[in-house]
Amino acid sequence: MKALVAAACIAVLAFVGYFFWGEYSKAKAVADEAARVEAVRSEIFDLAKDSAGLSQTEKARSYCDLLNKINTNNPEKSHARERVLQNCRYFGYL
Repeated sequence: MKALVAAACIAVLAFVGYFFWGEYSKAKAVADEAARVEAVRSEIFDLAKDSAGLSQTEKARSYCDLLNKINTNNPEKSHARERVLQNCRYFGYL
């Protein structure tokens, strides 16, 4: 009987540990995604910081609009430009 109670306790502890590990993993994934999104947003603001006299959002909109109008034939710069434009679209600056 003692072995059966011990086995049941171990099973319950294993289940609780598995459940909390899953919840921790989900919370960490959400926090990592939020940190990534904030890093991308601050990258756009850093790129747009030279526009004087505008709010941060307006600087970002102005920068994204200007970047959208520029055409480049350099494939390396074009890839980076498209990545930034994709981020501008994601945040609604275009």
